[in-house]
Amino acid sequence: MLKRLGPLMYYEAQLWRPELSFKDKMGFLNSQQYQRRLAQLNPVPYRKLSQHKVTEKALLQLAGIPTPAFAGFFHPQKGFAQRGEPLRCATELSDMLSLCIGKTLCFKPTEGWGGSGFVAAQVKAENERLYLIPLGQNEKLSVPEFVSRYLRSAQGMLIEHYLVQHSVMADFNPDSVNTLRIWVKQTHGEAQVLGVILRIGRRHAVVDNASQGGFIARVNMMTGQLQRAMTTELLPVEFDTHPDSGVQLTGRQLPYWDECLALARKTLSVFPHSRFAGLDMAISKTGPVIIELNLEPDKVTARNFGLPLKQLLS
Repeated sequence: MLKRLGPLMYYEAQLWRPELSFKDKMGFLNSQQYQRRLAQLNPVPYRKLSQHKVTEKALLQLAGIPTPAFAGFFHPQKGFAQRGEPLRCATELSDMLSLCIGKTLCFKPTEGWGGSGFVAAQVKAENERLYLIPLGQNEKLSVPEFVSRYLRSAQGMLIEHYLVQHSVMADFNPDSVNTLRIWVKQTHGEAQVLGVILRIGRRHAVVDNASQGGFIARVNMMTGQLQRAMTTELLPVEFDTHPDSGVQLTGRQLPYWDECLALARKTLSVFPHSRFAGLDMAISKTGPVIIELNLEPDKVTARNFGLPLKQLLS
């Protein structure tokens, strides 16, 4: 009651642990306290640089940060393709897709979260007509049908080339691109990684988000090895192998681990007046790639990092 944390935080932070001192327990922040600390670390006017995926991608690429290859921005008034051509309707999208036959593209709402609205599709040509086949489905959609069904976001859609992940990452679940969520904070000019989890998708799921059925595995920051995996429910279920495939998870070594940590630290420095972020990072066969930033990451993630939130963000 003193900290207004409530029963949800009690379970999320496992405040019953006997090793936690009273000082530690007082260091867990409620939602209002977290928002106040975020305002100190990441001033609100600058957060939009990361919240809009096209703006974020432009800034990352300008700084030489690896990201999935940009294909276009679909919007009924402001859309443009990679080379600057207009990309505002199904006809103009067809012109762009004619250069991508045989490839897989990802379509994301420019302002969205939790995998909502995401779709990946293969571009095919048959009898001089273009089709898109969403991953995990067998239905062939014409370009107008695809636009009508999937590209209805009022803010527009970012279009990227599908990232082929490292074979180790694909082994965890080949149907989704499995990503790291890395918390990183800048203190006295030095970027420090606070904690890392790996998000893993379920069989036939295109995304790894918990809202789409995915789960997480904690990562040993010193070694890059996976610790036990768990669901993200209030009372998580833990396991050592993937519940669908049975593939071993606990103890597995992530590839390019040192490069992942270095890229996380570098990425935070690109965004002006921002000293804290939750990064989403994939690992390709050639190294780590930034998927997106979150300058207001869900504080629930902190329950995996072993320290009170106040101490993490001090």
